[in-house]
Amino acid sequence: MNKFNNKLKYILIFVIIIVFLLYKCSLNSTDYHISTLPAMTDRFRGGHMKATQLDTNDGNALNNQSGVRQYRILLWTKYFQSDEWLHMDLKSIGCEFHNCLFTEERSLVVSADAVLFHWSDTSPWDLPAKSPLAAARGQKWVLHNWEPPLNSPAYRVRPLAKHIDWVMSYRRDSDIYVPYGSVTKCDTKWQNEDLFDNKSGSVAWIVSNCHTSGNRETYVNDLRKHIDIDIFGMCGQHDCPRDGTCLSAIVKKYKFYLSFENSLCKDYVTEKLFNMVRYDIIPVVYGSADYSLIMPNNSFINVKDFNTTEDLAKYLKLVSSDKQLYNSYMLWKKSYCPQMTHSKYFCHLCHKLNEDSARKPTNRWNRMDVSEWFIDGADCKRPTFNSNRREEVLRKKRLKT
Repeated sequence: MNKFNNKLKYILIFVIIIVFLLYKCSLNSTDYHISTLPAMTDRFRGGHMKATQLDTNDGNALNNQSGVRQYRILLWTKYFQSDEWLHMDLKSIGCEFHNCLFTEERSLVVSADAVLFHWSDTSPWDLPAKSPLAAARGQKWVLHNWEPPLNSPAYRVRPLAKHIDWVMSYRRDSDIYVPYGSVTKCDTKWQNEDLFDNKSGSVAWIVSNCHTSGNRETYVNDLRKHIDIDIFGMCGQHDCPRDGTCLSAIVKKYKFYLSFENSLCKDYVTEKLFNMVRYDIIPVVYGSADYSLIMPNNSFINVKDFNTTEDLAKYLKLVSSDKQLYNSYMLWKKSYCPQMTHSKYFCHLCHKLNEDSARKPTNRWNRMDVSEWFIDGADCKRPTFNSNRREEVLRKKRLKT
């Protein structure tokens, strides 16, 4: 009887091993997991995550009836906890290439041409397995980020760090450079109107984040000692509805707007500037970017050009009192058109996939931790200010004498 039980036990063990091996093969025996984290694709198999704009037939590349290659992009994460980017229409936003198709269907992780991760939505406990076969045929893993390092925790992407092929961000040294906006030469219909006499207000600022790593609120509080500033939003004394009426009233009334970034990091310029340059108001910029690479000459006033807040206030008052000088800051609009380009990040990615027709493996990030590059290489600053430091030096000299 004991011999029979032992024999039965061995048979059961053998069957269990066979079933386990068959199961592993069904998941694709060539896959391996990043670091020691488990792949989570199985939770999404079963068809409840829809594929949009995509024929899910097998094959490394989809082809439409005209024979143009179609690139499949798997959106592994959401976009700020939203499905917004799944429904992007490349034609409607004016992309050069329209042959990229998007899906959330995680079972296509091996056959996709690109797998896209949004930094803020990436979880280290919810990562796919990377197939060596897919990598060998040129599949690209893409990390997208528009947030500064303070809002980009390294733990989210560290397990991905050396498996990323392309970084897509506002940094100019990214593999795919995607700024919040741009100002380019164009044929413009802008009329050189005399806006000066219609503006009765001095400086305006809309702000909802009252405590920032860039310490902009301290600078503004210092600046207010020398010039009138009306502050709108959660951090100010004036309400500002989000229906557009507030902004419309501000750009008509005020001569200057504070386009102050919340973080002073390399290349970080957001809608705080690009939203405002669409209107006839002079932006006063505060950031760590090289604005000369972004904006035309004489189109903005840079805080960095002034030693103290008092010096800046004096110059703003000078411009505010001189009609010709004020209007000179609007002349760039004759030859340039500003636009928000944040919705075109997929255009840039699709263009890059079409450029990369050879599908060569990428090794830039194999030798570098992408999280260290983004965070440590951002050169973020938290400055301190003293509007009266010149007066303080003079006061000390007087005391000595």
